[in-house]
Amino acid sequence: MNKGALSLFIFLSRDLLQTQNAFIFNFKGYFEKSELFI
Repeated sequence: MNKGALSLFIFLSRDLLQTQNAFIFNFKGYFEKSELFI
């Protein structure tokens, strides 16, 4: 694996991780809000 591909992979995986964290955070917030209506 050359250096360019490796840095691109790290960049993409880091971006994916941030997206995943944001999704989990939003899902938790949505779940807590929906609990109020139960």
